[in-house]
Amino acid sequence: MSEAELRECLRDAVADEPPLDFDPDALIERGEHLRKRRRALVAVGVATLALTATVLTLPGVLGGQRSAQVAGPPLITTAESAPSSAVEVPGVTPTGVPGDAAKTARAEVLSSRLRVTFAKFFPRTKVVEIDVKEVEEPAAGQRAAMPMTFGTVVFIDDYGRAELNIAISEQTPMRDPVQFCADTACEKRLPQQDGSTVTFGTIIDEASGRITVTAAHFRRDGVLVQVNAHNFDPAQGTAKATRPGPAADYDQLLLLATDRALTTW
Repeated sequence: MSEAELRECLRDAVADEPPLDFDPDALIERGEHLRKRRRALVAVGVATLALTATVLTLPGVLGGQRSAQVAGPPLITTAESAPSSAVEVPGVTPTGVPGDAAKTARAEVLSSRLRVTFAKFFPRTKVVEIDVKEVEEPAAGQRAAMPMTFGTVVFIDDYGRAELNIAISEQTPMRDPVQFCADTACEKRLPQQDGSTVTFGTIIDEASGRITVTAAHFRRDGVLVQVNAHNFDPAQGTAKATRPGPAADYDQLLLLATDRALTTW
């Protein structure tokens, strides 16, 4: 059968079908745009988290200006996280699956858990997008990159669009509580009742007014969970501040960082 005959047969096969109510080319172009945007968000978020870790481990970088420009004192509790915070998500078993399939399964589980957890701690917001990826972050002082599960939550609150970044990885000698808070680089270290430690810090760019607050939970099982909130849109790169303060306070960062539903396998 020639190509012309094949085309004619295909036309006849769909002759009775109703016309499409959308432009396939436009749909494909939109899909490509969304994929590129997700890749950009992950790249920017990883860079932000890497910058946070670098700044917080440099002695005296933040100096005395750290907390003065963050609106309101943090409300922090030393209560142990409730065991019921772990969320069971049926239908996906991340263990025992080889290669990329395992990464996809883990990302799906964490995405579902993050959606439930975020709704619990941020009830007055509307989630726009949750994206979870397994990436490799260049680790300072190490030759090999550090595997990391990176999540982005894009949401709408009273001030408009906002974004949270969550990174889950294993602790390393360069990322332990002592090194993380060396020489007053951290604002606060908060011991937990289970023997783990949560650290808090703030990064301020005075030129642009951008502020990033971070909480890092160094768990006893060797897992490090770091949560970042901003007063700007990280996807815009050099954008200036878009809200009076970061999109989450220390209480909310603490709840997210210590939630046992967010973990590795």
